[in-house]
Amino acid sequence: MDQAYTAAILRQVRFADLDHQIQFLGPLREADLVNQFVLSQVMALPSSYEGFGIAYLEGMGFGLPAIASTQGRRMKSSPLVRTVLW
Repeated sequence: MDQAYTAAILRQVRFADLDHQIQFLGPLREADLVNQFVLSQVMALPSSYEGFGIAYLEGMGFGLPAIASTQGRRMKSSPLVRTVLW
């Protein structure tokens, strides 16, 4: 995890006064992850590290709309990006 990037995102969330609406949970055990997917309204993972998008597919498997970044290694040409972003 990029600590500087994480700190910058947390600052932006606080600046926008979204602390009460956005949670950053960090690594979760599988049962806790499933529970969070069930409770969630959207899958947001704007990652420049995610190559294919398995995490997006997991969220979509729970019926969540996904918010992605096109900055991943292979995401620009992935059919998943067209599914997620368009």
